[in-house]
Amino acid sequence: MRIHRLTLTHIKGVADREVVFPDEGIVVVEGANEAGKTTMIEALDLLFEEKDSSRKRHVLAMRPVGLDVPSAVEVEATSGPYRFTYRKQWFRRPGTVLTVHTPRREDLTGSAAHDRARDILAETTDPDLWRALRLMQATPLGATDLSGSTALADALEGAAGQSADSAGAEGDSLLRAAEDVFREFFTATGRPTGEYRDAELRVEEARHLRDEAEKAVEEVAADVARHAEAVRELDRLDAQVAAGEAALQELQDQWASAEEVLREAERLGMATQVARQSHAAAAERVEARDALVAEVTILRDAVGRFETDLDELSTGIGPAQAALASATEEAERAHAARKEARRAASRAESDVALVADLHDLAVLAERSRSVDLALERRERAREDARARRFTGSRAAIEEAAREVDLARAEWRVGSAGWQLTPEVSGLEVEIDGERRTLQAECSGVLGDTVEIVLPGVARLRLNPPSGVAERGQTVDAAQARLAELLTEAGVDDIAAARAAAAAHDDAVRALEEAERALSGALSGESVEDLRDRVAHLHEHTVELLTRRIDEAGTDTAGAPTAPAAAGELTELDLAEIDLAAVTPVLAWITGTDDADGRRRLRTVAAEAREREDAAEALIARWDAEATTLRGAVEAERLAVARAEVALASARTALGEASSRLALDREKASDAALAERVRETEALLAEATEREQTVVAEVARHDPESLRVRLEGAESAAVSLRGRFADTRDERLAIEARLRHAGGQGRAERLTEAESALARAERALASYRRRAGAARTLFQTLTRHRNEVVRTYVEPFGKEVSRLGRIVYGPDFEVEVGPSLAIEARVLADERIPYEALSSGAKEQMSILTRLACASLVDPEHGAPVILDDALGYSDPARLQRVCSAFSLVGGGAQIILLTCTPGRYAGIPDAKVIRI
Repeated sequence: MRIHRLTLTHIKGVADREVVFPDEGIVVVEGANEAGKTTMIEALDLLFEEKDSSRKRHVLAMRPVGLDVPSAVEVEATSGPYRFTYRKQWFRRPGTVLTVHTPRREDLTGSAAHDRARDILAETTDPDLWRALRLMQATPLGATDLSGSTALADALEGAAGQSADSAGAEGDSLLRAAEDVFREFFTATGRPTGEYRDAELRVEEARHLRDEAEKAVEEVAADVARHAEAVRELDRLDAQVAAGEAALQELQDQWASAEEVLREAERLGMATQVARQSHAAAAERVEARDALVAEVTILRDAVGRFETDLDELSTGIGPAQAALASATEEAERAHAARKEARRAASRAESDVALVADLHDLAVLAERSRSVDLALERRERAREDARARRFTGSRAAIEEAAREVDLARAEWRVGSAGWQLTPEVSGLEVEIDGERRTLQAECSGVLGDTVEIVLPGVARLRLNPPSGVAERGQTVDAAQARLAELLTEAGVDDIAAARAAAAAHDDAVRALEEAERALSGALSGESVEDLRDRVAHLHEHTVELLTRRIDEAGTDTAGAPTAPAAAGELTELDLAEIDLAAVTPVLAWITGTDDADGRRRLRTVAAEAREREDAAEALIARWDAEATTLRGAVEAERLAVARAEVALASARTALGEASSRLALDREKASDAALAERVRETEALLAEATEREQTVVAEVARHDPESLRVRLEGAESAAVSLRGRFADTRDERLAIEARLRHAGGQGRAERLTEAESALARAERALASYRRRAGAARTLFQTLTRHRNEVVRTYVEPFGKEVSRLGRIVYGPDFEVEVGPSLAIEARVLADERIPYEALSSGAKEQMSILTRLACASLVDPEHGAPVILDDALGYSDPARLQRVCSAFSLVGGGAQIILLTCTPGRYAGIPDAKVIRI
């Protein structure tokens, strides 16, 4: 097959594309990822294999996303003697068109076109070779099996020198004929099929019918035997039912007599229980009387004992209360001493804190004023820096000035000079259009054309040498750059730029010094934090000082005892506070003008705290003693209260018990209660004797055993009657089935089924003999064919080795198996199995295999070699050698290479490149 032209319309991401392929040779199709290279081959498969009405999943996958348009594929190709144009359109307005150009023109559409195209391909194309010669992106890198290709087999037979009789078309025809006969009897996996399988099924069906007929006859025989057994079972059950009912009646009579004795025993038992309850009630009355007498005696003794205890407790509580009062008084004096000491200590500590706060306030106020001055200085420095700000780049301006000087120096050095000396005073000349009166020598640089005119006498033109103009342009460019930078900086010349930059630097340094001064005054604090701390300390100090002045009070004349400076300090603003204003107040609080005043205040506070600690110890001591005494007094008081309660309770209980005893004796005397006990005891003895006599009679009847035997007899009778009924129903059912089976002819059906099974088995035996012969013939011819195949494995291996030596060197060989798949690579006498090769080596082996096929097979019967983004695993050197191997393939082969990497196959000679 040869592909001449392929056209795709709305296939996946390809909107409209037509690719024209050369009839033979190598063509490289280059395109970016997702450009639709692989899609072209997939579309070609759809064209050849799927109808235009197909809705299979892989067909629907070719539809463009988001577009409701028809998808179409058209190919112009040659296969065998046929050159044709084949087009299909799916989804919207589906259709199929086939135009056969040679050997005779045919125009077909629809299903007829699809079927005719399939016939042409089946007649002229080796489908196994068509698929094997592809190496697509999704193809696993396994060894390529080419054993199914008849075109390759014919080529290899010719290369191996096989005769037409031994390995040609006649041998293939014989093998195919044997295979056709084999397939009449067996599937590809060797299982029976066709009439052979039908014969086996008929035998199985006949055997199944024979088994069913035998089962039906056996069912009748079983029913006959079961009927006779049922009749015998009914006779035996009838006798057992009669005997069971007689035994049941006898047990029922015995149970009636036993029930009368049980009722009498129950009545006497109840009488005995009544007598027993009466005797128990009489004895309980006597016990209750005795308990009441004992209770009165116990309560009378308890009242006397409680009266004695109460007298003793009342006498001992007085001394404990006196000791508790003394300890409480001492504790109160200690509390007063602690309060006074704590007040003195707090006052002294407050004075210490106030002195420290006053001193800190003066220091912080002075520091706050320093910060304010530093802030003002910094603000002035900032304003000065903004006013003197230099927007240009001093370094760039200096560099541009140096460039100008350098350019001018080069211009001067590379340019000629001119000099004009007047020989008479007051010579009138005109230089470059400027009239001058020369009194002395005049000179210049010949950087451009200079024209000197002596009016009325002569005109002199001086032209500069070559290269001067370029150096002049360099000077102009440098001057223009300098002028641009000066303009950006806002100055007129380099001197002004330097002065402005120096003034800017001075302002920046002054601002940095102001910043450092402010940072030193703040000492790590922010301005806001410092001001907040000073304001808070001022407010707190004024509050404490005001309270201290109020605590100092007034003298006898009503004047304040605090100095005027203290009152004035509370009225001063924060900006007016300094050490001079604070010093007299500190002297008043501490009582001295030196530093010893603070130490004295701390000493007074420490002594007061010591007195407070001593008072705390006394308080703890007297509180502990008072707690102990208070507990003892409370315990004695509680004991007295408990004794009083116990005495009152005992007296009340004694009165109540004496009253109950008197009332109970009024109802019945002690003698009457004793007599009642004797009477009930005699009645209980009499009732017990009568009950024991009846109990002995009950034991003689053994009612429990009799009840169990009666229940068993009743159950047995019910069971026997049920079994008799079931057996009778079974006999009737069997008789009905036998009457029904008598008219079915089951014996005749069994005979017919056995005859049919015998006929089916004879037919199956015939098919088995024929199938065995077909299997033997096919296996023999296949074995012979495999032996022939082994003879042309060698030329295929030689062709692969010939191509591979270009890639691996002269010591390269391959081992090829019967399926024409490469089993191992041999390189420098080192054998590596195919599965152990690297991905790159496997890919190279796959390409060499396909190139060998294309080289061996006649182009008229072959198929295009299609390689999709191959050699991606190969290094550059190996890639170059594989590209060289393509040149060894015969000129009649068509090889299509698809790649997303431009230049990957640049090493293939005479390859045509198509970019999409």
